Amino acid sequence: MIRVSIITVCYNSAHVLSSTLRSVAEQLHPEVEHIVIDGASQDHTLEIIRQHGSHVMQVVSEPDNGLYDAMNKGLALATGEVVAFLNAGDTYSDGQVLLEVAQAFSAENVSFVYGDLRMWNMTGELVREWRVGLVNDQNRRQIPHPTLFVRRTVLAALAPAFDSRYELAADVKQQLLLYRMGLKGAYISRPVTEMSLGGASTEGINSYMTGWLESVRAYNEVFGYGGIWYVAKKVFLKIKGLNIFLFIASLSGKNNR
Repeated sequence: MIRVSIITVCYNSAHVLSSTLRSVAEQLHPEVEHIVIDGASQDHTLEIIRQHGSHVMQVVSEPDNGLYDAMNKGLALATGEVVAFLNAGDTYSDGQVLLEVAQAFSAENVSFVYGDLRMWNMTGELVREWRVGLVNDQNRRQIPHPTLFVRRTVLAALAPAFDSRYELAADVKQQLLLYRMGLKGAYISRPVTEMSLGGASTEGINSYMTGWLESVRAYNEVFGYGGIWYVAKKVFLKIKGLNIFLFIASLSGKNNR
């Protein structure tokens, strides 16, 4: 049976972490390893883990060099055949998600599995439903990272899995590398993850601009050219699926990592 390692990175996330911990604990798949990497929080994050994280197998709380450094730390500790990253405040859509993910990996030569994402504002209103569709080296759409599950051996081969020279787009670069490698993916055509707006990449318009510029850089670094067109398509698809009025109202959200 496939073991799935879920890595949660957090910092001062006591106000949102309990829902993430419960979401993983409620998964019906029997082989789940949950790892929490905390950046030495100054709030009650560790207390929340003690209260709601009895299923958590490893907790590391120490200073780090940012989001992607923390993700690389978590990956180094993971023992599952498949790895995913679920940040503080995000949850799986229901208890069946990891069962479906494991089933998708049972198909021949599948290296990654992904699904759709729903994004919610602070008042519980749906801001965006991100439907990904089929992706491959010819259709290089971005996959929302909280919905992506990858074989650990594939991530380990990237060395590092997340390029910490990027502030917000190391996950984009990672996906582009997967496409360049010609790996086979499997698509779960439904929302598998719920995201709360206010994380590092959704903090405000400056964060979006930084992420877009870094995505251009990542695309050009992996494929040589074409980054501006990749990001233009990415922005178009984002606007197409957005409740624009709720989205604008949500840009003042706080960073939960």
